[in-house]
Amino acid sequence: MELDQLINLQPDEYQIFMRNVSTGCITPYDNNPVDLVSGITCAVEVGFCSDGIDNDLDGLVDC
Repeated sequence: MELDQLINLQPDEYQIFMRNVSTGCITPYDNNPVDLVSGITCAVEVGFCSDGIDNDLDGLVDC
């Protein structure tokens, strides 16, 4: 799931899986299922430059 998919995530029960970006290995979170009891709002630092990702979701790689 990408960052933009987490914005406004609704309260519900979720299964969380982690993926190692180097190996592609996927493993479930030990405490599944996870109950989200309030929605998620996201404040992203604008222009975070060191990761080469579009953190501010404007369609461009930051910096």
